[in-house]
Amino acid sequence: MCQMAQTDLALGGGGLRWAPTAAVVTIVLAVGGGLAWFGWNSTKPGAPRVASPAASAIVTGDVAVEGGATQLSGSDIQPIRSAPMLVTGFTTSGRRVARRFTADRRGHFTLKLPPGRYTVTAVLYQGSIPLGQEPHTTVHVRAGRQPHIQILQHAA
Repeated sequence: MCQMAQTDLALGGGGLRWAPTAAVVTIVLAVGGGLAWFGWNSTKPGAPRVASPAASAIVTGDVAVEGGATQLSGSDIQPIRSAPMLVTGFTTSGRRVARRFTADRRGHFTLKLPPGRYTVTAVLYQGSIPLGQEPHTTVHVRAGRQPHIQILQHAA
């Protein structure tokens, strides 16, 4: 008969028996799941992961407000800092992509996307208007290209 080695752990006066192999399996699964959860392949914190780096293209962009009060720079185009963003669309193979991310403090963002057609939306009104009325643009991602897009919110 085969017996598994067991170790006693004292917890509050009662004995708890456990098998060391179960603890090792639990730790391995927790670490593996944690790496997957936190995006082991992510290049930047908060960057959406949508494809393997070999099949992806880099898309850069800026989100800004045009018009309204001008600041010290004298420009009527100002970045929208830390704007909540959404990218949706389909790869050329037909796989649906939908990811949320945040622009940086300068209103700039960088995405890795597989070839396909996508809509990038600045979700500024957080559901108070239909998503289709939020400032957005469409981008066609092709292998070997690095498109730069600009999303403008027009202020009165």
